[in-house]
This record gives sequence, C-alpha cells and structure tokens, in this order.
Amino acid sequence: MSPNWFIGFPVDSAGWYQKVITNVPYGIKRFNPVDLHITFAFLGAVEASVAQKAWLVAQEVGMRQMVATLGPMMPFGNPEKPSAYAFTLVNATEAIVNYMLYHRDNVLAAAGREPLYTPRPHLTVARPPRSASDRLRAVGTVWATSVTPPVVSLTLDKLALYTWADNREIQQFKLVESIKLV
Repeated sequence: MSPNWFIGFPVDSAGWYQKVITNVPYGIKRFNPVDLHITFAFLGAVEASVAQKAWLVAQEVGMRQMVATLGPMMPFGNPEKPSAYAFTLVNATEAIVNYMLYHRDNVLAAAGREPLYTPRPHLTVARPPRSASDRLRAVGTVWATSVTPPVVSLTLDKLALYTWADNREIQQFKLVESIKLV
C-alpha cells in the first residue's frame, strides 16, 4: 500500500492533550502528540515528487497564522462506521474553510487530484482500527462525545507536508517539511 500525503497545520499539544486521551477506550488508537494536525489538503497516495509539487503551490498561497479554539469532539467519516474521533473548531473555522475553499483546489490540482468533500476543519485525536467492530466504534463514539473540550487556544503558525511515519505503531505521520506562517 502506498503512503498517503497531505498538507496541514501542526498543532501543539502541550498542556492539554494528555488530559484528553487518558480515558480512550481499549482498542481505540490514540494519536501520538506529534501526529496532531488540522488538514489543509489531503493529497492521497501519490508519489513523493507529486506531493512536493503540491507543497510548492501551498507555500505560494501566503497564508497567515490563525488561532483556533476546540469545540465538541465527534465521530468523523462514515456515520455508520466512524474512522476518526476529532475535535471540531469553534473559532477560526470560517478562516480555515475560506483558505481551503480559495486555495485548496490549486494545491490538489498540482497533485493531480480533485476535491472530494466540503472542508470540515477538525483535529483528530483517536481512531478505531480498520477492522473495528460496530460495538467498538459505538464505544468510541460514546467516549468522544462525552469528552469536554479543553479550554485552549491553538496558534496555527506553521504549514507542513506530511506522509506516513516509518513505524506507524509509534506514530501515524511524519512531518517532511514545514514553513512558518506570519
């Protein structure tokens, strides 16, 4: 299976993340703190050279840093079989969506991709395994929707190119390159 590539905003987990993931149900995979990000453009299983072309286009967008606040956690993916448990964003959602709507298509086009969905900025913190039973996914959903969002302001001051980590048992993603946003 070819690794996926994506461009996203890395998120600092200091001071809040450990408290959120303490009660993740057995069988649900919690993200390593270095995996936390808000996706800007999902490139999919493309060659590294194609991902680099999209990354160059993303760097030309001229994004500014934003501050986001976490909203309620909810299941994401197929409503019948969620593939992620993620915090929604309370503020900055409109700014991030506008950036995505205005710039994402050009970034995806550079990778030979088309947008598949309307942007829904979120911060994934846990995932059920692909082979999870309906019961485990339901337990994950109950957990996710019961978590009180931490009161934290996340400064989205970097944009990064990611791919799969070399050892996905330890962390899911590898940050390949990043730029500072002003």
